[in-house]
Amino acid sequence: MKPILAYSRARDFAACLLCLAATAFLAACVTRVQDEPNDAASSGPLLSELFRIGDESLGDTILFGGIGELVAVDQSGRIFVGEAQDPKIYVFSAGGQLLQTVGQRGSGPGEFERLESILAGPGDTLYVFDSRLERLSAYCPDDLELAYDFGVSGDSLGWPYWLVGVLDTGFLIAYGWPVSPGDDLAARRMHVLRVGWEGQVLPPSVYNLPATDWLMSGEGADRFATSMPFG
Repeated sequence: MKPILAYSRARDFAACLLCLAATAFLAACVTRVQDEPNDAASSGPLLSELFRIGDESLGDTILFGGIGELVAVDQSGRIFVGEAQDPKIYVFSAGGQLLQTVGQRGSGPGEFERLESILAGPGDTLYVFDSRLERLSAYCPDDLELAYDFGVSGDSLGWPYWLVGVLDTGFLIAYGWPVSPGDDLAARRMHVLRVGWEGQVLPPSVYNLPATDWLMSGEGADRFATSMPFG
């Protein structure tokens, strides 16, 4: 119990210091605001709209459920936005107009179950990795028709998680193990491996790095783990 109490007291002490620092900072801010003239230029940066995706007045507004890092831009300026909840990819022009969609929910060719990463590669070929199907799909740059796909094999360092990049010899894919309650999360590592054009792993590991922070539920049938986006 002593370490817990010591930690609790240290935490309380740190909280008091933070409160005092915040109070002093707010007081300084109030004094500074009162002393300075009310100038719009001193209120901070101004945001300007570059373009808008969808127009509610025209009835083409798109409601995204989950995007995360599922965004890519090719050399022609097309914008690809992946939807995780209803897995498909929206294709927009450089000005934000919807051009078409790619894929739908399913496990067949050109279908997705869990979009994990999308990447506009050399020649504007669109590459899509599905972590549940462990499948990488490539789409033609002109009409975005499915060109080919293949399953990505596992490795002794883990299972494929997401597509990192495209090489002349294949692909770079991050590998890791699923998270389970009781795991030492501080010791978790992710490994970047080269994968050939037919999905085979080409050892050795190109790079390894500490895994992201994870938010985990407790024990039980409904346990889950999800990566923290700002961990």
